[in-house]
Amino acid sequence: MAEIDVKALISHIKVGEPSGFYLLCGEDEYMKKKCCDALVKKLSESRSAQTRVFERHTFDIGILEDESEVIPFGTDCRLFVLRDIEVDKLDADSFERLITLLGQLAPWCTVVMVFYAVKTDFKGGARWKKLKKIAEQSGTVTHFLKADKNTMEKRLCDAARKRYCEMSREVAGYLISLVGEDSIVQMSEIEKICAYADGNTITKEMIDLLVCKSIEASVYDLSKAVLGRNSTKAFSLIDSYYYMKIEPIIILSGLSGVFVDLYRAKA
Repeated sequence: MAEIDVKALISHIKVGEPSGFYLLCGEDEYMKKKCCDALVKKLSESRSAQTRVFERHTFDIGILEDESEVIPFGTDCRLFVLRDIEVDKLDADSFERLITLLGQLAPWCTVVMVFYAVKTDFKGGARWKKLKKIAEQSGTVTHFLKADKNTMEKRLCDAARKRYCEMSREVAGYLISLVGEDSIVQMSEIEKICAYADGNTITKEMIDLLVCKSIEASVYDLSKAVLGRNSTKAFSLIDSYYYMKIEPIIILSGLSGVFVDLYRAKA
């Protein structure tokens, strides 16, 4: 197989028989996690997979090699989930052994390699390019592109509806403006809000009551207060940052960005 989009991957998980090597990367953390969990669940249910998870700090190529060579007893599959393996920081021998293993997986092995915290560089990094090439030859690559605002709003409304609450697109957009564009954070917040709403319509007032603004959104409020010469609000916000223990450099960075944008607009 080769590179497939998210819809094709979801269809494959639903109607196909997952096997081989899956490389999941990209900016849409919510869909990436959802598909990774769906792959694990499908293999666990359909093939009673013996699952082994390797994190970047505990990854040992020797253990992975040894376990992948052992034929599973009582099950049809061995599933290995490799999370945030920093391939560019592995020693040369470990990296080559990993590439060899992924390119020649035993028929009873399935590997899901997913990246959350680690930044991938498939355009400039030689090792990343090699990893992607192996995945395209012996498995599938799915790049989860960052969702646009309309998609985020629809996703939040659908999530609320599944929890027996109604939320308008306008209110969903307001929630995004407060918590930022991290889809995992958005879903975490919508669970909390729906629990509070208890089947009722979600309003902006509920969101203001329950949701903490992201640092970026809060600093943007500070910039508006400064530009509007509202010293009372500005100093009140700075007090709140102090109690939140936000580093001054983060506040300065946010403020600088706003003023840089203003100078760009003027220019």
